[in-house]
Amino acid sequence: MYRLLIALAFLPVAAMAQVNPNYDPDYNGDGCHTVADLIPFLQVFGGCVDTAATWMCGDALAFDGHQYATTQVGDQCWFAENLRSEHYANGDTIQTNISDSAWATYPAVGRMAVYGDGDNCLSYALDFDACDTVPSLTEYGRLYNWYAATDERNLCPPGWHVPSDGDWMVLEMAQGMTQDEVEIEGWRGTDQGDQLKSTDGWYFNQWWDGNGTDSVGFAALPGGVRYSYGTYGTAGASGWWWSTNGSFQSAWYRRLSDDESGIWRSNTMPFNGMSVRCLRDTEQ
Repeated sequence: MYRLLIALAFLPVAAMAQVNPNYDPDYNGDGCHTVADLIPFLQVFGGCVDTAATWMCGDALAFDGHQYATTQVGDQCWFAENLRSEHYANGDTIQTNISDSAWATYPAVGRMAVYGDGDNCLSYALDFDACDTVPSLTEYGRLYNWYAATDERNLCPPGWHVPSDGDWMVLEMAQGMTQDEVEIEGWRGTDQGDQLKSTDGWYFNQWWDGNGTDSVGFAALPGGVRYSYGTYGTAGASGWWWSTNGSFQSAWYRRLSDDESGIWRSNTMPFNGMSVRCLRDTEQ
């Protein structure tokens, strides 16, 4: 192996000698061609910068044709926008364009939709029609059933994952909830939901401004939900996000609403379509 490394290191020298017959590889000028003449090569060996190693949370991350904003919240690194990928991390396509009758049927596999894909749709968005799939996709990303969120092929990029119920709890405690609070079902906390919500894009009227403070850069938007039976509801007024904990009967999720400052935690049918946020693996 040692001789092979020396031979490989001298390949550029040999190539230069063929181009220029007068080229002398005696770099140190001692009159000999020895290992010492490799030092100039070894000094620059590995000089290329590994861009993956220099990536930091807060930088944009490219995945499946889109540049995702990211944000640091406590010790966690989150996507600062909803996932919109059409593929799993291994390149396999996620099922889409599913009819209402087929969406909630077995075998239970990963499926995705864009808010407004169906005819039965409600929009509470103030600046555009959320039932129009073109602006809806741009603003809210895609909606996935729980089976897609938990597929072993991974909805998120390599080194990232769909958050568990416990991961969401860590986020909530970093914003001031207690351990007892995060384990409650229903609305919990004080202003933790407002801390996650974006500063615009949420429904408001003369009695209530639904926008948040976005104090941690999470930029949560009200992307709505695709119910298992086909209705699209609440876009503009509330956002729904999966966790990976659950079963074929029910799965845990989080919800933020225009008229609440806390964070809702509960479980529901895994056939529902919800938004997904990716979380960076802790070992990185």
